[in-house]
Amino acid sequence: MDRRQGQVQARWGLGPPLVLVLGLVLTAAVAGTLAHARSRVSAARFHALVQERRATLQLRLETLMRGVEDTAAFISSSDLVTHDEFETFAERVLVEERVLMALSWNVAERGEDGELRVRVHHIQPLNGNEAALGFDVASEARRREALLGAAATGQPTATAPVPLVQGPAPGLLVFAPVYRGGHVPKTPEARTERLVGFAVGVLSTRRVVEDALARFEHNPFELEVQDMAAPEDAVTFRPDGGEPMADRAQTVTLDWGGRRWRLTARPTETLTSGLGPEVSGVAGILISLLLAGYLRLQQLRRRSVEALASDLQRTNADLEHEMAERARAEEEQRRMQAKIAAGQKLESLGALSGGLAHDINNMLVGIIGSADYALSMLAPEPEVRTELEGILAAGQRVAGVTEAMLAYAGRGYYAPQLIELSALVASTVKDLRPLLPTNVVLTEELAPARIQGDVKLLGQALSAVLSNAVEALPPEGGHVFVRTGVAEEVTPPVVPPLAQQSLAPGAYAYVEVEDDGCGMAPETVERMFEPFFTTKFQGRGLGLAGAIGTIRRGQGTITVRSAPGAGTTLRLYLPVLEAMPTEAARMAAPPPPRPERERRVLVVDDEVEVRGVLRRILERSGVQVVEAADGRRCLELLRDGSPPIQVVLMDVSMDGLSGPATLAEMRRRGMQIPVVLMSGYAKEEVLAMVGAEQLQVFLHKPFRPDEVMARVEEAMVSPAGR
Repeated sequence: MDRRQGQVQARWGLGPPLVLVLGLVLTAAVAGTLAHARSRVSAARFHALVQERRATLQLRLETLMRGVEDTAAFISSSDLVTHDEFETFAERVLVEERVLMALSWNVAERGEDGELRVRVHHIQPLNGNEAALGFDVASEARRREALLGAAATGQPTATAPVPLVQGPAPGLLVFAPVYRGGHVPKTPEARTERLVGFAVGVLSTRRVVEDALARFEHNPFELEVQDMAAPEDAVTFRPDGGEPMADRAQTVTLDWGGRRWRLTARPTETLTSGLGPEVSGVAGILISLLLAGYLRLQQLRRRSVEALASDLQRTNADLEHEMAERARAEEEQRRMQAKIAAGQKLESLGALSGGLAHDINNMLVGIIGSADYALSMLAPEPEVRTELEGILAAGQRVAGVTEAMLAYAGRGYYAPQLIELSALVASTVKDLRPLLPTNVVLTEELAPARIQGDVKLLGQALSAVLSNAVEALPPEGGHVFVRTGVAEEVTPPVVPPLAQQSLAPGAYAYVEVEDDGCGMAPETVERMFEPFFTTKFQGRGLGLAGAIGTIRRGQGTITVRSAPGAGTTLRLYLPVLEAMPTEAARMAAPPPPRPERERRVLVVDDEVEVRGVLRRILERSGVQVVEAADGRRCLELLRDGSPPIQVVLMDVSMDGLSGPATLAEMRRRGMQIPVVLMSGYAKEEVLAMVGAEQLQVFLHKPFRPDEVMARVEEAMVSPAGR
């Protein structure tokens, strides 16, 4: 009997410690899960808040623009506007739009020397602005740039930040052109000849942003607003409380008045505060301790093992209930984010496609680079070389898919050049004809037109549109017409949502593809440019999504005319171009010879496979290689200065300190070593991150060994590398 009691007591004695350990382990797991969930919810909330303020500021700026346009319309409605008439009208506009600091009517005239002069004729309010009367606004560079742009395009145009008569802080002017006859002429020559003057609105950047953000009760992050052409005149708005976290900053752009603004938001810790894993961890520990004490009490009272199991089940149920409540809160947060982002479908789909393509490109660097290296090291044994060449070809095909995804996202590699559109169409049709069924007739009606674009991407877009037209024909065959020409303006019958964008005035070249197939219902037209959408069997790839990405990248659009049973007509519009800018010819010139010396390159990338491929490529060409897995390690190596580095080859997207942030810190510390930035995104996007003066050399992923060496040599012969 005593021995049995001892066994029972020993068994009960192990119970409380065991439950305590299990409770602590479970608490740690739950706290980790909640910490991850809170991080995701906080990031989503911050993104939604930034987008909401961007949209609010865009709407406020457009409203102010309309006030200036209304003033221009009022002036153009009469041959002669008196001072009293202008004062009455302008005073009403200024009352409605209190953010406007002043409105003026500026008369344009050309002097005997042929120079354009634009003098202030009327201004309201007059009090405090007397000095502005008669002032030639065309005499100052930034004002002159904006008014010439407005006169040439016929659209209201804003200046970069300029000094104002109305106060010490810089502001901006909005020029709305006024022409004889009251309407905007179609050609630049006619607009120059019939220009009468400008209605001008005076704004304070700070007052505009403060007015737009006034509708929000709380500002939990720092917001920096800057004109991308004049970043030195940035305006910063401090958060309501807490210090901003620069390492979690988000940047968005805003286009208005012919200018592009960059909005940089830096969150404070208040965005991530609240009950989270710390509270749940403490609660879990307390629960575990209480449960252990409870079991100890049950040990003393010799409760049955079944009662202990029941208590554990109830505790687990409570924890599961808490996790379910957290999951429901997270789901509610996601619904709120989706509601805010409902109007940004194109941007979201583009970001998804671009992000996937970027990650795949990083993997392709290892695959293509390793296969290329292996080929160069092997003897010419047919069987092994054939397999490796197959791997290399497959990698290039995958690179083509990622290129299409990036084209849809508007972030892919884009090499513009002067293209004869009819020749490109003829070449694409020639490649397609052997694949056509015998009962399909394809007719070409081509007229000459020159555009600027990427030959490869435009060819892929044309192939997708033509293939889509052929597949729309019935089994008994049909007719497809391909036409090219030039239109003075775009008059779309239907522009699907994903194809809509603002177009600059002027002539547009077009490719028209018409088929007499089954046609499409309106709901199908609405979705036809969505990625992977198809009315046929699945597995069709990106479909027309890549085509619309390429056309939008070229500042064009696609219009659609279709109805069930009436066939479909698609028109691809791109701006007409007579000649490429001279900058392209300058960039094509061969670099000057590099003096012979020791060559050492610092490779910075958070992907070990990418660093390995680059090391093999560079060392095979006699270049010494030093590696760094992130931006902080790169700065440490450069600071030590041993061994000396001639070129830094650095990835743009890295965990922790990104490539652009590392480059900015290098320049701040006075390190003028040439840098080659590499990315799967387009060069233009990287330019927007670092600025044209900082991007010396760019390498697009995935790359071939000869491309790597060419970019490194280019950096070494740059002024910073000599």
